[in-house]
Amino acid sequence: GLIITIYDYDENSKDDNIGMALIDLEPLFCKREGTFSGHELSLQGYVSVKVIWQSAAGAWEQARTAALATARPGPIEAPALGTYGVLSVRLHSAEGLMAADRNGYSDPYVKLHLGNRKMERSDVCEMTLDPLWDQTFRFSGIISAMLDEPLKLVLFDRDKKIGDADDKLGEATFELSGLRTAYTVCLSQSVMYKRTVPRGKVNLIV
Repeated sequence: GLIITIYDYDENSKDDNIGMALIDLEPLFCKREGTFSGHELSLQGYVSVKVIWQSAAGAWEQARTAALATARPGPIEAPALGTYGVLSVRLHSAEGLMAADRNGYSDPYVKLHLGNRKMERSDVCEMTLDPLWDQTFRFSGIISAMLDEPLKLVLFDRDKKIGDADDKLGEATFELSGLRTAYTVCLSQSVMYKRTVPRGKVNLIV
């Protein structure tokens, strides 16, 4: 179930707990959204919430459509490519990743590499094969130089046991040449396990 805890914000001391409620989300097994009204809080009052369930694929399609609809129109002027700038990489989601744990799931996270720039790392999404990160990372440099380098993503399953190495779920490599003519591109690429076996895909907005 969903546990909701409500606090009273106090600027000068610890926030006061007003109450909590446990909401059974079982009805969402049969439908994609539900409104849960009038749940009594443990101390006083009531709380109502609306919950909408959405798959990673559905969320990606919405994000992709919105990004393209609001993108700055091209083309990009050639002189701009030779200037110093920032490349924003929005790691959105992945679908159909490999199960690395005995429970049939993984706890996936991503390491992002662009040339010899600082490696970036995403948060961990626990117990899922269809993670939704929706995190943005920024790389700085001469724009044309960055676009000449492939963006490499390495996906791992976090191992909670101390001393155990995280399992590698696969890699995905993105060519960024499309950004020479457009300010925004939406990219999906297969995740390759041991470089030859496709195990799902990962989605980016750049």
